[in-house]
Amino acid sequence: MKAAWGLLLPLVAACATPALAGEPKHKVPVKPIEKALLAYARSIGCNESFDRRNIVAVPQDYDVDANFQYLVVYWLDVGCSGGSAMGRSLFAVLRPDVSGDYFVDPELSRPEATVGFPQDIDRVFVRQGRIFYSAREFDFSKDALCCPSVSVSGELSLRTRRVDIGQDGATMHFWVDSRRP
Repeated sequence: MKAAWGLLLPLVAACATPALAGEPKHKVPVKPIEKALLAYARSIGCNESFDRRNIVAVPQDYDVDANFQYLVVYWLDVGCSGGSAMGRSLFAVLRPDVSGDYFVDPELSRPEATVGFPQDIDRVFVRQGRIFYSAREFDFSKDALCCPSVSVSGELSLRTRRVDIGQDGATMHFWVDSRRP
């Protein structure tokens, strides 16, 4: 798998994704993706929310090793800790199984794989084959905990690292924000 990569697609409008250059338009299977995503989110947290425009179709041939279909950004209070500012935006990767139902890839969608990003990501989109996001961050001199006001954007990339644990090891995946070193 590539050490770092990024994808991009114009904003998803309602249930249809715009085509990448030279690719035919296709309809995003919103309902099965939403069903799988919400089941996953509810199994690890609560107060989930999800904007259907934040489903990004990933080109089939972009990275053969990754082999996923859709990247989604959603909001969740992981572990149901409660409070007005306890939730955050997370990334999930969904792909179809052999029967055509969608599932969340747990390796690429762990909450701890989305660290260092703004708490409130508004959009995820693809431009020139790379994934970007737009978000809001806090200006703590004036913003309440409910309402970040500073618009920011950045590029998303997926990093893969091999971690040795005793005689065994594990491959860890995590999302990286281009604005952070």
